[in-house]
Amino acid sequence: MEEKQSSWLVPVAIVICILLIGGAVYFKDKTNANTGNNASSTGAVPTQLSQILKPAEGVDVTKLRPIDGTDKLRGQANAPIKVVVYTDLECPACKYFHQQLKTVEAKYVTSGQVAISYRDLPLDQIHPKSRTEFLAAECVKEVGGVDKYWQFIDKIFEITPSNNGLDVAKLGETAKELGIDSKSFNSCVSSKKFAADIEKSVQEATALGIQGTPFFVVITKDQTIPVYGAAPAEALSAAFDILLGTDKTSALEASSTPAGIVAGTSTTVIQ
Repeated sequence: MEEKQSSWLVPVAIVICILLIGGAVYFKDKTNANTGNNASSTGAVPTQLSQILKPAEGVDVTKLRPIDGTDKLRGQANAPIKVVVYTDLECPACKYFHQQLKTVEAKYVTSGQVAISYRDLPLDQIHPKSRTEFLAAECVKEVGGVDKYWQFIDKIFEITPSNNGLDVAKLGETAKELGIDSKSFNSCVSSKKFAADIEKSVQEATALGIQGTPFFVVITKDQTIPVYGAAPAEALSAAFDILLGTDKTSALEASSTPAGIVAGTSTTVIQ
């Protein structure tokens, strides 16, 4: 009798163990999935890097659109570090951040180590001219290509006094100076051909939880780090060196006394 009882107890015990293990795995995966929905960054961010960039809280980077063919990259598509920047062409902090990115361009972008993508985030209620400026930039790209787009962005950030101060007549003048056909450019701007694309970019920013500009995301194979504000060139250089695993000594020295992140234009206008 005891032998018969033991003969069916063993397989029953095995089945129960399998069910318990399966349940544990299921709930573990479920918990991890739920936790990831509110992630402000992905991947383990080294302490020194976190001190330099100060990752943003309350931003769901899992909703960040991967870089694709609609992005206008400055740099090489296979660069190990990508920087996605949500910017406003009339935001003073964005102008400062653009200058800082230009400062490190030769060392990191031209060399193929970093690629940069700007995404449109006009803060309409405080910078109503910005959306028109983005339309102009997109039309420059349409007529003249990506290189001309970046030249146009460089020039607009150079000449704008910020805070909605740019004379919109300068848009056509700047495009012409860059060799863009005026007739094609004006026709493109007047048609508002890229209005839907700009609005899509704004909605993407809203989904991420962005509340102002500049907002940038540093992306590597293993990490996605969101940052609100304008990082100075020294901080960018130190962060890139750490991520690239090069010149770690100077990177750590720079991070011990880093210039702070410059606050961006905070706003509640993004709906």
